[in-house]
Amino acid sequence: MLLRRAVLHSCSLLLLLLLAPSALALDPTQPTTNYMRTTFTVEDGLPDNVVNAILQSRDGFLWIGTGSGLVRFNGRGFTPVDFGIPGSLSQAVRALAEGPDGSLWVGTDLGIVRISDVEHYDPARSTSQVYHTDNVKDERLACFRFTRDGVLLVGTPRGLYRLSGASFISVLPKIDVHAIEEASNGHLLIVDDNDFLEWDRGKITRHPGLAAALAPDSGMAGHEMPNDVFHYVMQDHTGAMWFCSHWGIARQNRDTIYRYPPYSGNDVMRPIQTYQDGQGTIWALRGYGVFRAHQDALEAVLTGVTPRSILADRDGNLWIGTNGDGLVRFRDKPVHMYTTADGLPSNVPMTVLEGHDGTIWAGNNCGGLSRFDGKRFATYSEKDGLLNSCVWALAEDGHKDLWIGTWGGGAFRFKDGRFEQYSLAQGLRNNVVRSIVAAPDGSLWFATDQGLTRMRKGHLRNYSTADGLSSNHMIAVYADRRSGILAASSAGIDRLTGDRFVPLSSARQNLDSRYNGFGETQSGELYAFSAPRGISRIEGNQMVDIGADLDVLSMAEFRGQELWFSGGHGIFRVPAPNGGLSSENRRDPLDYTMFSPRTA
Repeated sequence: MLLRRAVLHSCSLLLLLLLAPSALALDPTQPTTNYMRTTFTVEDGLPDNVVNAILQSRDGFLWIGTGSGLVRFNGRGFTPVDFGIPGSLSQAVRALAEGPDGSLWVGTDLGIVRISDVEHYDPARSTSQVYHTDNVKDERLACFRFTRDGVLLVGTPRGLYRLSGASFISVLPKIDVHAIEEASNGHLLIVDDNDFLEWDRGKITRHPGLAAALAPDSGMAGHEMPNDVFHYVMQDHTGAMWFCSHWGIARQNRDTIYRYPPYSGNDVMRPIQTYQDGQGTIWALRGYGVFRAHQDALEAVLTGVTPRSILADRDGNLWIGTNGDGLVRFRDKPVHMYTTADGLPSNVPMTVLEGHDGTIWAGNNCGGLSRFDGKRFATYSEKDGLLNSCVWALAEDGHKDLWIGTWGGGAFRFKDGRFEQYSLAQGLRNNVVRSIVAAPDGSLWFATDQGLTRMRKGHLRNYSTADGLSSNHMIAVYADRRSGILAASSAGIDRLTGDRFVPLSSARQNLDSRYNGFGETQSGELYAFSAPRGISRIEGNQMVDIGADLDVLSMAEFRGQELWFSGGHGIFRVPAPNGGLSSENRRDPLDYTMFSPRTA
């Protein structure tokens, strides 16, 4: 059995999964201290701890350009890239770019290398071609840039070059290009040694008063400026301009300039680059670390190192290449905890539901019904008409009305902002409602302490041991994809057949038969959970034990690829090939990864 443990807190599994942040980028609402950090060095297979460039190709691989060669990273290990030219395997790589045709362009001191078949790259038979600008062998290029119309531009100390056919031609000679970015209007933003210029492929525009405007003291206007005012310039998705200057990092919105402290010109504080990820978050690289930019402050992410490159990949990870400290990856924690700090009335949610419109509802143990607005929870209780705030069950019916099961107050329907009670007085079997399910035929089922109640077209029908239930002490009720009704009680699991319940048989029938609930995959595999017996698969009227001695309370499926289970000892993840836990050899142990409050 594969068992790995990480440090997490115990909480409702569904709450964790339903509220998981998207994978577009690191969650900008979380403190940077919440990010998980992993560092890769030469001990992990990097050829050099100096990382100059990082790129993700369209096939998902990462390409890492270091001071001693290029490697490809597949998520597990690094593969060296041989360009097929003498000395290329250990050659310093300074820039990377991917062409519109999927080719990889690599900037080295030996020349500009193009690898055509990146998707099927094989280190043993690499196909590459070498280019030079002005037939100069010592390239010393600074940067690459493919424009939005597919033109490759190369910045060098001798000027700006453009790929034309099979050679590079000079388009802006006699400038020392440090950086190239593209504005929303298609203009190129070029840092030329100590100046900043815009180029629209025909006209060069300079900004002679900008340096003085960026200075920390506006009284410097007319005075001699430093020789290295501009280091990097970019425009973000809102149209704001970001300047990495001699003094620090500044943001310009129209005519307003905000200078991020510290803004002093200290060499250690010097900014290197700003970067925008897929979610619009701005990251700032300075001489002593990496920072996340807020409206009025920079929040430290990584300090004590000199960053050289940055990339946000398509999985939401942030990669930082450093000058001697290797490659650093930041990613969101696999689990985000929502607590009273986020507006929950307590840290003991009993049930969670995602509504048809994506709204997240949480039922709390004598704390009421909470609704998540994307940032915080707001809670309904007795003062709002929910006459019993001990919420144990939630369901949504075909009319998109919310149903709430309580401990002692029966069930409530929440519609148009009002609560309507259904209890013993209306014919409910008992006022302790542990579970509610909306069946495909439009009926609602309530599992109570004294049996089951079915509501169909406003009429209530009660079921008990007289109707075939193994016990009246119900724990859960479930409607599967085939419109079948399953009921879990303290005496086992029963299936509705016709208008009576029939018990399911198990090879361990004489052991503890208490099941806590049910789960079903997209492929239709049906499971039941038990604290002492773990996971059982339901096959017809048979129970097949597949994960004994696991304390399981609930299940959720993630993207059809893995199943997550919660229990009294934490949560655990199980790979689910083909959408289920079937195995050709049922004696094989369950392969899972455990997350719990304990460390290994």
